[in-house]
Amino acid sequence: IAGDIDPSVTSFWLGAFETRDPAMKYLLHYRLIEFLAMSYVKSEQHKDLIGILRRPHLISSTEGAAAEIAGLFALQARETDRLKKFVEETVNSDKVWAVIEMNKQDFCSTAKFDGGYQVKAIISQEHTKETFSKVGPIGLVDKLRAIRNCLAHGQDEGTRGVIHTTQRNARVLGPWVNLIETFAAEAMLYARRTYVPGET
Repeated sequence: IAGDIDPSVTSFWLGAFETRDPAMKYLLHYRLIEFLAMSYVKSEQHKDLIGILRRPHLISSTEGAAAEIAGLFALQARETDRLKKFVEETVNSDKVWAVIEMNKQDFCSTAKFDGGYQVKAIISQEHTKETFSKVGPIGLVDKLRAIRNCLAHGQDEGTRGVIHTTQRNARVLGPWVNLIETFAAEAMLYARRTYVPGET
């Protein structure tokens, strides 16, 4: 059943397919996931807040309710935790593994970019769908975020590695673009199931 999708999400998705630049494709797919993850947390908070406000005894327990509401907004997840929670609940492990398996040789070795940035192997040759599912997509969030930071900020904060705009780097980045695209597609399916106009 078709449903409404936030125009920003559609813009990120279509923009990623319109550009031929792998780095931009990667960044747009990541932005899509990040946008939906933020909306997801707001949605959860909104539900909890409505639950508190609908209590029939609210007027006689305003102090307690105020403390709960304050706690609700004080406990907002950090960016990384928010992304991990969103990915854990929305991204299908089997679909991610299918992409990893298609690019297994690339993901079994360290990705070395012109400019000095490196991404360590995410699996070994012995990995199977079953062994990957024990960690799942959530185990890849930190690496995906690190690549995004390097592409967006010029260099990696920890290693000072850079991803230059070379043809070779476009090829090295290719499998990671396929991977982040799968995460984004899964996030889009989640958005279609849950998005309510005006909610975000």
